[in-house]
Formats: sequence, structure tokens, C-alpha cells
Amino acid sequence: MKVLLTNPTSNQNSKNLGLALLQSRRLEKYVTTIHFNTKKFYFKILPKFLKNELRKRDFSLFGSKIISSTTLKEIIRVFLIKLKINKIPYDLNKQIFIDVDKFSAKYINSNITHVYSYQNCALKTFLKAKQIKIKRIYELPTVYWKEHNNIIKNEIKKNPQFKKALLETNFYPNIVKQKLLDKELSMAELIIVPSEYAKKTLKLYNGKLSKIKVIPYGFPKTCSINKKNWFDGKRKLKILYAGSLNQNKGISYLVDVINKLYFDKIEVEIIGNGPLKGYIEKNIPFAKFLDSISNEQLLNTMKNNDIFISPTLFEGFGLTLSEAMSQGALVMTTKNTFLGDLKNKNIFIEIDINNINKIINNINKLIKKPSLLKKIAVRGIRYAKSNSWEKYRRNVIKEIY
Repeated sequence: MKVLLTNPTSNQNSKNLGLALLQSRRLEKYVTTIHFNTKKFYFKILPKFLKNELRKRDFSLFGSKIISSTTLKEIIRVFLIKLKINKIPYDLNKQIFIDVDKFSAKYINSNITHVYSYQNCALKTFLKAKQIKIKRIYELPTVYWKEHNNIIKNEIKKNPQFKKALLETNFYPNIVKQKLLDKELSMAELIIVPSEYAKKTLKLYNGKLSKIKVIPYGFPKTCSINKKNWFDGKRKLKILYAGSLNQNKGISYLVDVINKLYFDKIEVEIIGNGPLKGYIEKNIPFAKFLDSISNEQLLNTMKNNDIFISPTLFEGFGLTLSEAMSQGALVMTTKNTFLGDLKNKNIFIEIDINNINKIINNINKLIKKPSLLKKIAVRGIRYAKSNSWEKYRRNVIKEIY
């Protein structure tokens, strides 16, 4: 078994899939956008913002013979973000995925037995793979586009002042794009999703799909329960948000919650960028703001916070949720995430963005009862420990083998 893996990003899920295939000696080629070896001598003299980005793109573990990349347009996109140009041209994002797909298709040959591709960059690879009867595996890391569009449309009706920002998300108004995504799905012989919620959204697909398998992503190495500086009620409660600053992540609801809490009882930290950055800076002026940081820095920041709040409208999984939970931050989020799948929901606090007062009451309760906060967060750490990235790697190899 030899696998051609295609993914334009450097997310932990794609890296861990690549690692699983590498460790089992089944990875033939890994096609991405930017790859970099942070052990290069000149890495130390690069600007800090570039170091943070390149740390995420370090694929040196895989070796130069396995990693191939198509780089230029992704470099432009990254620099636009760093220059705080929040609106990335749609055609640029689209072209990055098209380029990766075209580049990947060039590696199709008789030595390859499986291709594993992700949403938006699978069509040409799948078409060529089908010609020589190579098994086609498709990962949908988010919700199906119809679910996405329905939620965005409803949110625009509810909060029309955020229409422009919401339409800057990965909205799918273009019928050509919709047909492309459906064509990718139709060609897949196995579809992998990270949550039951993501799987449920595929019921909106008009037609019959191949087998759909839920394989939840893993959790990072957990923090030490005994070494964490737990909230004791004698200091301010530390609240963290990390992610895109847009309304699809529920940013206006986050602002509403924070502004109804007692400022002398809390500290707030916001990590991320996006079209609503100015809005949140204006409305939570006392918060500490950071742009993109390395994954190692993010985990350390999560460990130093008490609550991680994410009033997101939807997530196929929610990697920041699993990362925060692993570091002992009590997670507060909506049901439209992987946590909504759980039968036993005592490892986090589920929130309803239509009931801001209840969210506020829950936080005030935790301020008054620090032992309750620790109790829930410790359960989260233990759940994270039993659902590691190692477990994910075993599960995904078992499924595609």
C-alpha cells in the first residue's frame, strides 16, 4: 500500500495523518503548499512573525523526497494576512487549492495504491486516480457546504450588520464551486469526517455517497494537573478566545458576554485575526490582543488561562477546543462541534448563543465556585489524555488500510 496525500495547509490533523502513513511506511508522497526546515541556520535571523508561521510549516520530519510543494501563491496569502489585509481575494484562495490539486495529480502513477485528498483540492487528482483504479479517500474536515450556507444565511438575517464580514468566510454562493465540491464527494470511495455533526450535515447531499466514517481528531499531550495554576477565586478569572475574528465564530456574542461580566473579576486574552478585529478591539478595549502565534506558544497560553470560550456557529471538529481542553482550560462552546457528539457532557460547558444571560450566569458561578471549574477541567484533561493524536493515527491507518 502506497499513499499520495494532498493537503494545502499545515493543520495538526493533516500532519498527524502524514505521520501515521510515514510510520507505517505507506506514505509515497505528501503534497502541500509551504514546507520549511526550521533547523536551517538562517531560521534564527528571520522576523518573529515569519518564524511563527514557518514553525507551523515545518515538515522536516518527512524528508525532502516525500514532501513536494507549490509555494508562491500561499506565500503571498500569508504575507497579506501578516500585513493585516483581512480580505484575501477569493480568486487567490481558490487558485491555491487548484494549484495543489493539479500538482498532486502529476504524482499519480502505478506505484500509488491510494490517494487521500481534502475538500477543495481533490477533483483533478481523483479524476486521474480513477483512470487507473486507484482507491480515492476524501476528508471533509468541516461541515457540508449546504449546512454552512444555511447557517450563514440565518446569521445574516439575525445580524445584518455583519453581512459583509460573513460573506468573507468560506461562503459558497457560486454554483460552479458547489458543483465542484459535490463532484469531489461523488468520486470518493471512502469519506472521512472528524465528528458525528459533520457526518449529519452530509444528509443534505442530493444523491448517494460512499461509506462515511467518523474519525475524531486527536488531542495534544496534556498538561500536568498538579502543576497547573488553578483558579482559586483570589485572583482574576482568565478568559481566552483563539481563532478567526469573524461572525461565523460568534464574535459579537463573545463581545456581549464579556461586556456583561464584572471587569474587575476577569482578564481577557484574544488571539487571532480577521475582518472583525477592529470591532472586538473597540468593544473589549481592556483585552490583551495577539496575532498568530506558534502552536507551542498557543498551548502554553491555553495552559495559563482558566476558561476557553468559543461561541462558534459551527465547526467540523474544533481543533482549538481540543487543544484548550488538553491544557486544562475549561471549554465553553456550542453544540455544533465535536463536543456536541458526546453523550456524557460533563467535560465542558455547552452554551447557547441565543441565551447570553445563561452564559454569563455560568461564568459567574465558576468565579464563585473555583472547585467546580477545576472539577470540569480535570475531567477534560483526562478525556484528552485518552484520545491522543497517537490514537487518531492508529484509527485512521486501520480504516484506510
